[in-house]
Amino acid sequence: CASSPGSLPPLAPPGSERELQADYAVRLFMDSCVSHVTKPGDLVRWIQQQGLRTLEPERAAQLFAGTSGQAWWADRPTGQFLLIVVPINPSLNQCTVWAQRADAERLTQHLQRLLFLTERPGLSLTTVSEQPVERPDGTYREVVYYLKKDGAELGWVFVAMTSASEQVQTQGRLMVAPGKGRSVLAPGSAGTLVPAEPH
Repeated sequence: CASSPGSLPPLAPPGSERELQADYAVRLFMDSCVSHVTKPGDLVRWIQQQGLRTLEPERAAQLFAGTSGQAWWADRPTGQFLLIVVPINPSLNQCTVWAQRADAERLTQHLQRLLFLTERPGLSLTTVSEQPVERPDGTYREVVYYLKKDGAELGWVFVAMTSASEQVQTQGRLMVAPGKGRSVLAPGSAGTLVPAEPH
């Protein structure tokens, strides 16, 4: 485990459009993915209540490339955000939020703070890895965290993939999925683990 929440400096109020976008992306991630992590049906109802717009079929086909899943736009005055849900089984999802534009450092700091605040006796948080990742549109920074109850075989894998470059397709991606370490449960599997890879 890394620092405790008490040792993490408080985040200053957003001072730019990119910081506002990071704040909204993390709030969307917490309200959608994290709040409904074991309640897929409730997540669908929440999405309907928020009035999110279904991703166009052609874009969805490119995004999922033959795998199953659903995606919705959250168009906000601050920018465009995408909520992506891939079902693993009837009670579990892999859930990701994309921020087309957002302050990369602030996104990661927000996620760290929120995860460290969940730590308590019997629940441990590990920073599994932090590394650069090359993608066709540029270099991203990927940080993987693993949150697990003591004695449980599987926990929750959180991934923050961010880029400070304005040239990349998506400056921020936040994902949560059931898994272990750097691996997550494969969609439709009865326990197969695959490398964590945000859509």
